[in-house]
Amino acid sequence: MSKLLHPQASEYRVFSSSSGQLETGDRQSISRHLPGHGGKSRVLSALNRLESHRWRRWLYRLQAKLRGIPTPLSCARLPGVDQQIVRSLRQQGGFQTSLKALDLPMNPQFLQAAHRLAARLPNPQEAKASSATDHLGHCIHGDAAQIVRDYPEVLLWGLEERLLDLVEAYVQLPVSYLGVNLRKDIPNGQQVGTRLWHLDGEDTCVVKILVYLSDVEQEHGPFEYVPKSQFNSAYRYLSPKYWRHQTLYCHDENMEKIVGRDRWHSATGAAGSVIFADTTQIFHHGAVPTQERVALIFAYATRMPKKLDFCKQFFPAESLLPSLRPRLSARQWDCVWGWRRMAELTDS
Repeated sequence: MSKLLHPQASEYRVFSSSSGQLETGDRQSISRHLPGHGGKSRVLSALNRLESHRWRRWLYRLQAKLRGIPTPLSCARLPGVDQQIVRSLRQQGGFQTSLKALDLPMNPQFLQAAHRLAARLPNPQEAKASSATDHLGHCIHGDAAQIVRDYPEVLLWGLEERLLDLVEAYVQLPVSYLGVNLRKDIPNGQQVGTRLWHLDGEDTCVVKILVYLSDVEQEHGPFEYVPKSQFNSAYRYLSPKYWRHQTLYCHDENMEKIVGRDRWHSATGAAGSVIFADTTQIFHHGAVPTQERVALIFAYATRMPKKLDFCKQFFPAESLLPSLRPRLSARQWDCVWGWRRMAELTDS
């Protein structure tokens, strides 16, 4: 049985090398043909994930049509540079540009506040992560409460209407704004936490925007990812190399056995560089730095995220968010607050 799978429908087809034909079946019947230990549960998880997002989009479009609810802008109605970003996200999973090229109205206030905030980060002489899964020991994070109280422009930049239009045109659903994370990576030589190769799992679709606040060359640990054209993660379970070498979080040496290093993309760039990425669709990580890197990370998901608690942890200052209400439009407020309430009501 060859490893060709079509996860677009309720029934799935695999090519049988014995019969020379495509055989049709449900998830249970085809999973036995897929290789590797634990293959069944992992493949079914991947199929559920693909179906879930398609189902959400279809259901939302149907409800919007019946109720006369505005739907997200189509890519064709965006400005030219934004169309290019959406197309690249769909085709490659990522896109790199700059604050200057985006030319958003809040850029000047945002940059001023961001640099003042970054200057307040401590400068530890040495820090070590306690384990490979330690997501805190290899970097210093900004204080979310301090951002809301003293530097709200940093948080508000991620709610620029153009950015919301762009992300929604890509996701094709109303989006939630999870918040912003300021982090300074410490050059301690450890490949741990988010420096390991991984896929994000907060939701069926997660868009992250990285803004470099310092120049980033290879020695500063740039954001690296594998473009979809080089390795499509949606079909990773069909790759024999992936089955042999994959782990939940991959070191460089394992990732190189799955996808050659020459096929990785290192997003190096000057301060002010901006990287868009769908981190659920591309393998990615922060490269191990030998010098400090300072960056802001903005995150967006759907209005009904799969892992609500995990999404809330991205910006743990929920109690302070209502203080920003007077500065937000109804749409922006829904992006910041509505998803938190809707998800809780659904869970209750």
